[in-house]
Amino acid sequence: MNDYNFTNDKPAMDNNLYYYPNGANCGKWDDGSALATLTDWKNYTWTHDGSSVTGDPKFTSPTTGDLSISSGSAAIAAGVPGLETYDIRGATRGNPPSMGAYDFTGLLPINLLMFNTTCENGQSVISWKTATEINNDKFTVEKSADGTDFTLLTTIPGAGNSNKINTYSVLDMNPFPNGTYYRLLQTDYDGKENFIGMDYLVCNSTSLQEEPRIVAVANNGNGNIRVMFTAYPDVPYEIQVVDLTGRIVEHQFGNGVDGINEFQLDKAKYSQGIYCFVALMNSTRLSTKVMVER
Repeated sequence: MNDYNFTNDKPAMDNNLYYYPNGANCGKWDDGSALATLTDWKNYTWTHDGSSVTGDPKFTSPTTGDLSISSGSAAIAAGVPGLETYDIRGATRGNPPSMGAYDFTGLLPINLLMFNTTCENGQSVISWKTATEINNDKFTVEKSADGTDFTLLTTIPGAGNSNKINTYSVLDMNPFPNGTYYRLLQTDYDGKENFIGMDYLVCNSTSLQEEPRIVAVANNGNGNIRVMFTAYPDVPYEIQVVDLTGRIVEHQFGNGVDGINEFQLDKAKYSQGIYCFVALMNSTRLSTKVMVER
């Protein structure tokens, strides 16, 4: 159970939390050692430093692998501030933080039965279910492309005080093309916000049962027009740019990739006017108008 910082790209042990079934001790070791390999970790002889603590970590259930800490743990607020912003779940750490991978959050006002993300037709469905709720004002769903910088997707009213099962669902119509992190937060009536869960989902897959489509046509500002489309993965496609007389003015071939495919039209090579972009793959034909202006 380690919350470590890095020195010269190697982990320097700090804010460690250990469990001894016969002793129930926890402690912070901060001797400046940089242990580069698993063998180094296993063979190292640990010693307490001046700021180490001893006491019952009060793990929730060490026999089943739940190493979050509960009320009364000697690890609560015993860590070194500033090493990390979030714990292993993505919850914001206290100042000072708790020792170990999990920061102490106290008793959550909801009993979460399920938190899940799935794809439907290229869109993300975020679902969760609660067994009980206490003073629950609202849920907040946030999204991120990198798991660090989150933006608001939506908020949903909570059930207040409830002893029955409540099911919630949110649709994200525009997930990030290379995968999306979703974070679920809960807010009490007094404004206190609690981290509930986080999941990662990739929803840009185009299977043979999912028809390709034109995604967007955009001017990228450097003289090119970008046509973005989905395609069958690993299936050859043919691109044609046709003028209003039916003449093919540009002709290319490619191989479909999972997610977004892109064709760039160089406006410098075209006369002003309207053209038709055509993509052919298997028995599917995609087409859209493209305007070239001077």
